[in-house]
Amino acid sequence: MKRTLNLHTAFLYLLLFFVLATGNFFPAAISTYAEEGITSVIQDLSADKTFDWESYPNKANDYSLEVITVAESTNDELFIYVYQPSDQTKDFPATSINLSTTINSDIKFKNYKLKLLSSENVFDKYVVLDFKTPDSTIRYYEISGIYRAFDSSLGDESTFGTSSTSTEVVFKVAKRFTFSDENDATSLSVSEIEVVEIINPYAGFIQYNAGFFLMQNKACRSHFIAFSTDYKIDKLMQADVEWDFYRVRQLKAILLPFLNSEQKSETVQAAATLLSDDPVSYMGDGWFAKEYNWQRIQSVDEFISSEELTDATKTALEDSGATWVLRFFESPILTNTSGGPSPIEDTFYYNVENVNVLRLNFMSDGTAYNLGAVANKVTGDSIPDNVNTNEYDPLGWIFGLFDETNALLQKILSLILSLGLLILVVVVVFKLIDWISNARMKKQVNDLSKKSKKKTPGKAKRKKRKK
Repeated sequence: MKRTLNLHTAFLYLLLFFVLATGNFFPAAISTYAEEGITSVIQDLSADKTFDWESYPNKANDYSLEVITVAESTNDELFIYVYQPSDQTKDFPATSINLSTTINSDIKFKNYKLKLLSSENVFDKYVVLDFKTPDSTIRYYEISGIYRAFDSSLGDESTFGTSSTSTEVVFKVAKRFTFSDENDATSLSVSEIEVVEIINPYAGFIQYNAGFFLMQNKACRSHFIAFSTDYKIDKLMQADVEWDFYRVRQLKAILLPFLNSEQKSETVQAAATLLSDDPVSYMGDGWFAKEYNWQRIQSVDEFISSEELTDATKTALEDSGATWVLRFFESPILTNTSGGPSPIEDTFYYNVENVNVLRLNFMSDGTAYNLGAVANKVTGDSIPDNVNTNEYDPLGWIFGLFDETNALLQKILSLILSLGLLILVVVVVFKLIDWISNARMKKQVNDLSKKSKKKTPGKAKRKKRKK
């Protein structure tokens, strides 16, 4: 519920007027005096005598967010002051913000949750959660974008329907707030920064079979996000990605559905820096498992040509104009099946959601860029984006057993094959000896037969007996 102006607020206004009249005015930086639960958003903004209230009108159908300024507290907190044009008619508070305390080649953005502290008229005051202001005389707060929850009723569009949905909508900030301590005073300067805008992000996963098991199914999911940008990227060298994930356990009784259940773990936020020359491979530990190889960063053309994608995924990527794919995370999926009158499938897997591209380091027309990214957070569905989810590779699996990484197994199999080869050689030798012996005996028999025929006289003609 919105706070309205009351007697307490009016008293604080009079107190503020008195302070200003006596010359002890607050600096425009609104830097280190504000404390949570003590001052409202209007009080803090009023510290700047030049603040132009008329530049922030009420707009009933404008659901955007605009960062006005930031402030530090004496408790090392960071406050964010936001203009929400529709705040008086329909309230959609900010949820998170992309923030870096380093700049230029060292920028490292992180997505922080926001907590609403004060809301009056079209102005909101937030504190950045799990954040502490740096302990230095010069402090940078580089903000690429600020988020609110996705809401289709506001006209927010999910480009890919239910296959990959936006969960938080971003609004570009592209500002650097610099605090400087000098002569017991703090000043604030604000400058514009370059950012790269992520267009039509699509989140999904490729599922690779782990091989054959008895009463068990195992696989690996390679999670990815595809997108295009407002820059023509010739080469993408690095990317920072954040995502949330949680573990799911599903029990499914095939004949007794009332026993079905699902359990979820707590959500964990994860992040990774991806490199273009970072190869990844996967081969399951089951029988006849196939080996799969890919790169962390791929062009869409490479991705489509190297994976057996579904027709729906191919169409989505082509229609969206996606140009790059980031393969940021691998997760296992395991299903154990028990026997009995009612077989039960016990499945463990991980759900990935709120995928967010934070930074891109790339080449465009011969110029290198290292920029914060402005992207909606997206969540894919639970359906694999490839069709070859049950592949087997018997020959590759057998040859793979002789890989250097399987040294012990290699020695065992080599011994077995050596013994087998030795036995085979012995058998062949004995067969050869037997064949030679039989051949000799046969020759001797034939020779004896010929000799006996030469010594045996021919039949004598019968003489007629005289009567």
